[in-house]
Amino acid sequence: MAAAGAQYAGKVLHGLLLFATGVVLMHMSGLIDISALSTSGKIYVDSPEVYTRERLVNDRYDQDYWLRQQLKMLDDREHLQLTQGQERTFIHAGVGAGDAANQADAVARPDPPGRLSFEQEFRIVAGLRDTIRQQVLENMLDDRHDLTGNSVYGLKFDTTVIPGASTRRRAFVHVQVQVNDLFEPPNIGSSALPAHIAGYIAAEPGARPEIADKDAEQEDVRRYREQQVHYENWIKDIEKRLNRTEDSVFESMGPCPDARGQSFYDELTRRTLEVVLGVPQEVFSRFNPPTSEDPYNSATETSKIRLQDPWTRFFGISRTPFADPGRSPGPPCRYRVWFGLDELSEKFIPIETDRSEQVQRPPGDTAATANATVESHAPQAGAPTPSTNREPSLAGEDREGGGEPIQIDESADGRWKIAVDEAEFDRRAALFGDEPYEPRYWPTSVAVEKLLKLRKDRCDRGTAGPGLCIGTGRRTISLPSGLFNFIEDLSAFDAYSYAMFPKNDVIGIWAETLAQLSAETAGAGSLGLAKSTSEGTTASVLVGYGDGRGGGPHTRQMAPADRDSIAFGWVISARGDMEPVQKSQLALVSVPAWTDKLHLNVSVGWIDRRGDLVLDLDEAFEVDISVPPDYETFDSLFRKDAWINRDPRIQDDEMDKDIYIRAGKETTILIPGSRLWRSAAVTLGAQLADRIRVLPNMEGIIAEFGKVALPYAAYNSDAVTDADGDDGPTLGLDPGMCERFRDLVGRPVRLRVWTSEGVAKAHGHVCVMYDPRETGGDARPSPGR
Repeated sequence: MAAAGAQYAGKVLHGLLLFATGVVLMHMSGLIDISALSTSGKIYVDSPEVYTRERLVNDRYDQDYWLRQQLKMLDDREHLQLTQGQERTFIHAGVGAGDAANQADAVARPDPPGRLSFEQEFRIVAGLRDTIRQQVLENMLDDRHDLTGNSVYGLKFDTTVIPGASTRRRAFVHVQVQVNDLFEPPNIGSSALPAHIAGYIAAEPGARPEIADKDAEQEDVRRYREQQVHYENWIKDIEKRLNRTEDSVFESMGPCPDARGQSFYDELTRRTLEVVLGVPQEVFSRFNPPTSEDPYNSATETSKIRLQDPWTRFFGISRTPFADPGRSPGPPCRYRVWFGLDELSEKFIPIETDRSEQVQRPPGDTAATANATVESHAPQAGAPTPSTNREPSLAGEDREGGGEPIQIDESADGRWKIAVDEAEFDRRAALFGDEPYEPRYWPTSVAVEKLLKLRKDRCDRGTAGPGLCIGTGRRTISLPSGLFNFIEDLSAFDAYSYAMFPKNDVIGIWAETLAQLSAETAGAGSLGLAKSTSEGTTASVLVGYGDGRGGGPHTRQMAPADRDSIAFGWVISARGDMEPVQKSQLALVSVPAWTDKLHLNVSVGWIDRRGDLVLDLDEAFEVDISVPPDYETFDSLFRKDAWINRDPRIQDDEMDKDIYIRAGKETTILIPGSRLWRSAAVTLGAQLADRIRVLPNMEGIIAEFGKVALPYAAYNSDAVTDADGDDGPTLGLDPGMCERFRDLVGRPVRLRVWTSEGVAKAHGHVCVMYDPRETGGDARPSPGR
């Protein structure tokens, strides 16, 4: 009995040992996951590096070039491996011993695979082309960030995973980006009072508290002050760009007149406004007709420029002539333009409808006659107005309390007659031309009441300033209309994860499998079966993701998503046990252009077999990243009118004057200018550039041509194509602009830059030089050059 019991116990122990060994092997192979046998490790994420749009655009062009090269490779099918593997099966029956084994050995050494049919190859190549074309389209910056006034930034993270002794779980990193919602109106104060007007009232000296919560009121004021700073910086940025562009435009224009240069002065003005603000030159000429033959003839040299929407809602522009020191040896030019920008402010006298008899009316009191009476105060188009040259901040103050108010409009709810005094009307005529009646900003009735109360309180407490509380001054409200329009137009909040790189980091694996079975029958025969398989596969070791729900990592225990934030992350895995590894990830995020700080919450952890996230709370951290606001991007948000031009522009004065290139050779051309980088394509005649590179400041591009094509133009061996000659066709360009160099003759071609917003044509020319003896003189004119 004892021996039997010991034998039984041995069998049980042997079985348990086999079972435990099997469990461990299955755990190691990944078939099951035993928590007791699994280890985790540590995940470290470095503070991110920041890449601005300037650096990202060049990377996009490089990626586009590489992807298009891959498309070309698909056309060379002879050198492509279109099959992923091969499979051979052999069944043998024979009478001699060993034959099956010998035949099975032959299966283990398969011959090279045969070629697929044309249809099969076509389907494979078409699928690969679709994949590459999808990446080409994804590689392009879409229009969403332009439509919402956003900027794109790249955040590069370095992640280091140090696993334990037996770590088979996948590591994850989740990043939540919280963006400053500065221009999203908060619920502070009365629901009927816009937040920015509440902040404006609370920030005024002598204002009485409107809400009991002092902290909320201080937050309201803080937000308003910060919004005001962005508005002022945007105004300064436009002024800087106008004067910088004026210098470039002046260099590209013809000779400066010696005297009476109003036409030169106007042309310089309108060309500059077209480049920076997209104002068509004909629009400027229509609303700003010349009043003299010399800008120095006016009483004061500074004059207002009459703008149209959308810019008339945000600021006013003035111009002043000044004398340029001159470019030696030429004389100085007296007709340079200096631009100045003023914040747009308006002063109104709101009169409730039951007191409308106080508004200046003609006999009959009809709407048509009332309009005629008001229009009698407006200047004729092109005629100088008496108060055109008043300072905007003083135009209404020196006439405060004098004369009856002039009605210019009525509020949308019909409660208020909107009136101004005569000085303010003159100032509006100077700013808005023949459209002085429409308020550029009019608040809600609740806001009007609050603003009237603010003026009354300031007058009662003596903080309103001298002369502001006399006559109609106590009923006058002052509005920073440009700032209010700026705030409300930027209130649409949009932030999202743009792209993740890499999306899927993979490794390649080539697997070969041989299965063989043979049997012999007592010398009478044999039976054999062999199967050989070889296959190439890929395995993901890193996957990036973007989470449209926003918020933190979504586990079963955590709160729902936060839609006001950006969320993205990545998962790191391995085949078998994880080894120490470091990975780099680049996340592109699109945030409002006013953003100057990004707040990041970084969470790390491990993913169990059920897909649940196990957070490592000890390694989570927060970080603030400063980014530069992109004030130029604001322009694209405000350009809502169809007549606003956003065309690219080549800066001809900065280009090389004479560009000579050799047909059949590689060449690069530097093209300075503005807005040339948006999905650009460069053409020499009809030849498309192979590659585009964007300059670091985005004020120009470099076009690369792999092999310059010969322009088709008639060749006359007796013609001399020097600077003074005029023989031969010129393709619409000036004759004789290409010089002869020994045996080489030149043909001029147009250089153009095509973008998603329009086309820019260089005023200069490019001469393609070639040897006519090599072409047999068989070059013919090419249409479209």
